[in-house]
Amino acid sequence: MCSTEVASNSPRGSDLNSAMDPFIAIMVKKLADASMQTKKSTTEAFESLASQPAVGVSSVMNPLAKQVKSQQAWKPVLNRLELMVKLISTHGTESINSDAVISFCLAAFESSSGKVRLEAAKVLAKINLTSPDKVARKTGNLRPVIQELIKQQIDSMSA
Repeated sequence: MCSTEVASNSPRGSDLNSAMDPFIAIMVKKLADASMQTKKSTTEAFESLASQPAVGVSSVMNPLAKQVKSQQAWKPVLNRLELMVKLISTHGTESINSDAVISFCLAAFESSSGKVRLEAAKVLAKINLTSPDKVARKTGNLRPVIQELIKQQIDSMSA
């Protein structure tokens, strides 16, 4: 078989992404697992998928940024935010839906957990490195204490 035949039999990126959607949805649920080993393995799988050109960071980030029903269960939200920080640190923001990620972070500021709010501020600070106007526009109506938290994270990244 010649190489052009092999290439034509390979799945296209969009086909692969569609096939991966249910798997990634299960992985998002596994991030909420109480087992540290499961969380670690799931995080490594997300990082690996994000690094694959056929899948990419946007295919991984979109399900992570899907809104949760309640901020009461803060641990799953924290786990998603921590993974977002890792993925943005590694892959940047160019190919992600930053509006969806920002919306997820804005909802996370309603959490009773200070850890969740801090991690959401870190994600926004990462996005701010490439889209400061967008972050400023979307966070302008937040409570002053939350705006200060975001500003501290932005300042710590520019130092």
